[in-house]
Amino acid sequence: MTDPYHDSMKAVAQRAGAAFATIEHADHGGAWAKAPKVLPHVLPFLASVTRS
Repeated sequence: MTDPYHDSMKAVAQRAGAAFATIEHADHGGAWAKAPKVLPHVLPFLASVTRS
């Protein structure tokens, strides 16, 4: 099953200058079970954020 929102969400992220990662066979909630595939996308973002 394909996500009917995938392409439009990717386009919105690109227009906003945001990162967008596709994790195969995982919906938003299912990505928790795919942590090894998600973390390489998330960790660089977290490292770039400074605490205020």
